[in-house]
Amino acid sequence: MAELTVKQIGSHILLTLENDALTEKEREKILSMGGEDEQEELKALLEEAQAAARPKMVFQVSSIDEKGDDFVIIEGIKVVSPLMRKNFDKVNRVFPFVASCGTELEKWAEGYRDDFLAEFWCEEIRKMYLTHIHIAARPWMQETYGLTGHFASMNPGSIQDWPLSGQLQLFGMLDREKVLEEVGVKLTDSMLMLPSKSNSGIIFESGKAYENCSRCPILKCPGRRADPDPDVETR
Repeated sequence: MAELTVKQIGSHILLTLENDALTEKEREKILSMGGEDEQEELKALLEEAQAAARPKMVFQVSSIDEKGDDFVIIEGIKVVSPLMRKNFDKVNRVFPFVASCGTELEKWAEGYRDDFLAEFWCEEIRKMYLTHIHIAARPWMQETYGLTGHFASMNPGSIQDWPLSGQLQLFGMLDREKVLEEVGVKLTDSMLMLPSKSNSGIIFESGKAYENCSRCPILKCPGRRADPDPDVETR
């Protein structure tokens, strides 16, 4: 049974899932990726991953310092984004975060870099564990901070309104060095995160349902969770 551990580090809160395991549905999905002669190998991978998995999220509670016509200032950092300004119109408290499948799983997967198929399976497994920390964090944050509205987030690089360069702003809000120290996520010069199965953004309470991917122009995106906004030109 997965256990969510909580650690306060200065202004940061570090959430870690201990004894995490994939659900039966998730295991079946991984097993379905291999043929009959590959089932034992896949089962071994799943057991190894479960033993290593420690997905994590680090976040902090931040006040919005200022709101302009098309920008907001959080932790002294100005983000020019009309959509963010609109989403945060009635919001004064937000939660910048970085989440990861964990350096433990990243190190485990490195042992399969020379096996193309096993590397693909490891990637899918790590995606699932990254999802787990978000699933576990949501009810804890809702109860701890009294979030009764819709639980929403905006993520740099997923929409044109807040491009990938917004990673610098996001990591600046959290303190880049502390993120590396506490959750093990490094931001590269190309704005990508390591471990690769990591994500970042700003969680906020919304008066109405908001899905960041509704602003994504890629109509056939495999990760789409909402219909595209009618104002977004799709391709």
